[in-house]
Amino acid sequence: MRTTLRIISIVATLATLGQGRVPQFDVVSVKPNRSGFRTPGVLRFQPDGSLRVVNMPLRDIVRVAYGLQSYQMDGWPGWLSSEYFDIQAKASGNPTQEQRLMMLRSLLETRFKLAAHRQTRRGPSYELFAIGAGRNLKQSTANCDALRARLPANPLPPPPNAPLIVCGIRSLPGRVFAMGVAVDTLASTLGQIVGRPVVDRTQLAGNFDLDVHYTPDPVPPRDALPPDAAPIDPNGPSIFTALREQLGLRLDSKTGPIETLVVDHVERPTPD
Repeated sequence: MRTTLRIISIVATLATLGQGRVPQFDVVSVKPNRSGFRTPGVLRFQPDGSLRVVNMPLRDIVRVAYGLQSYQMDGWPGWLSSEYFDIQAKASGNPTQEQRLMMLRSLLETRFKLAAHRQTRRGPSYELFAIGAGRNLKQSTANCDALRARLPANPLPPPPNAPLIVCGIRSLPGRVFAMGVAVDTLASTLGQIVGRPVVDRTQLAGNFDLDVHYTPDPVPPRDALPPDAAPIDPNGPSIFTALREQLGLRLDSKTGPIETLVVDHVERPTPD
């Protein structure tokens, strides 16, 4: 399925370039966010074609634009992770999701002078399997469409210690919790935690609610944690043990090809 989507993405991109047009936002505002608030930020495409980014490091914005995990980026300078930005962008018409991502990539190239290329290397990865049909996974009964319909047009980031306000998944140091998500979404999040690709081999259908507590390795110091992260038990289970005991899932090691994005050049933008 992912291969099919990648092919569709490439075909759509080539079709657009063949017509001599690269989709771009009509109006763009980029500002550094110096609030010091380091909970997960917001990047959301609105139905009217606009983009709203609140309090996100540039590295995460690049990952969204190119559909990457953190382990798929090479050659990036440290400030991509340590400096946060707010972005407001407006597009005319009703662009598709692929066109929106192309607009975001164009924005990065124009405002941040981002230049990068893709390459494939072999590296370690994991496969996610169910133990006893994922005996501890809880099937979700949440009506996600109804919950999303009640969201305000421009929701702000959740306040500290807030639970999920709509279906989705959140990952904090030592905790992963979700409402109404498929297992492949969990696999993608686990990839960020373990720093390797995680392929879903569970064959578990449907959406699930979950709340997993574990001890990161290494344990980050308290002053490096987001303000809404709970204290971490240094003697708790590893993410591997937590998955087995709390969800009935296991991670098996393997080796395979990993597609990466190599950052050749990037600059801080001039705020407007």
